[in-house]
Amino acid sequence: MFLSTFREGEEFDEDILDDPTMDEAERKRRRRLLAQTPPTYEDRIRQMCSVNKSALELSYLHLMQKEPTLALWINEAPRDMLDVLNEAATRHTLRLFPSYHTIRDEIHVRIADVPIVDSLRDLRRAHLDGLVKVSGVLTRRSGVFPQLKLAFYDCIKCKSVMGPFRVEDTTSHSSGPDGNRD
Repeated sequence: MFLSTFREGEEFDEDILDDPTMDEAERKRRRRLLAQTPPTYEDRIRQMCSVNKSALELSYLHLMQKEPTLALWINEAPRDMLDVLNEAATRHTLRLFPSYHTIRDEIHVRIADVPIVDSLRDLRRAHLDGLVKVSGVLTRRSGVFPQLKLAFYDCIKCKSVMGPFRVEDTTSHSSGPDGNRD
């Protein structure tokens, strides 16, 4: 289902081409349609991979137009749906670039073009666990910080760069990979 959102045009499941019961004329029509539709999200994946990024921007307006049920689910349960979309985008990226897992472990889908904008002052408890787009100026933030997963270390003595190293404990990041500060 999600793979059909990677291409503009009507919903299309590529596996149906192999269905022996489908008559030849319909099969040719679908192949022609597939060849004529521009692969918008595949182009975005290729651009993302060309600069070794891990974030794929997905247009909410496009989803509302092509997959309205999926857009509704994203709005109602964004955390669960983003997990599903991240997994699907990672699988699709690895299908296009099988060795990309050596560069990035997973692909993160970002939702763009959300049509309704709320003010930071207007956020209420009803907005919890839902998809919101906010505008405003942030002057303070809580103690929630990004989690460090990979670290590179610069050697002060020889100026070489070591890494990447997977970071399991995020309490201390000032020591080198062997635990020493030298």
